[in-house]
Amino acid sequence: MALEAKGNVRTCGFGASGQLGHNNQEDRLVPTAVTREAFNMHKVVSVAAGRVHSVVVTTEGDLWVWGNGYMGQLGLGDRNNQINPTMIGTDTGFGESDILSASCGTFHTMVVTKDGSLWTFGKGEEGALSHNDRETRLVPTRVEVQHFGNANVVSTTGEFITRHP
Repeated sequence: MALEAKGNVRTCGFGASGQLGHNNQEDRLVPTAVTREAFNMHKVVSVAAGRVHSVVVTTEGDLWVWGNGYMGQLGLGDRNNQINPTMIGTDTGFGESDILSASCGTFHTMVVTKDGSLWTFGKGEEGALSHNDRETRLVPTRVEVQHFGNANVVSTTGEFITRHP
């Protein structure tokens, strides 16, 4: 995935699970624009991709997900694939706080909200979701603040979590 300076997203590569966001499961050999209409005409400010799923955050603080959902890494409450970007709005989760950033592991997603909370969903194997267990979660679940010494989380990356003192 690539994010252009104007807030447009381009994807290329393997598309069998719909992870490229082009309303199909075709591979793309060159970076191809995901239409701005796919994000309700909103500008994208960050992108992240797991093994077979993709996520973006828009200027409005919304999270859009698509691709393979088998391990719950799309956070939509099921294990279905999505070939089009689908919004997980802040009114239905994330403590009604806007999204600041998101990152992806192989089969999970981590989201930081503007209020400093960390939310995770997907495959919990090896404790990847930071909930003190190995459970898979199909919807965004807030990580308890005591796991960070009550500090606000400011960013995540891949499989590891970074916190602000």
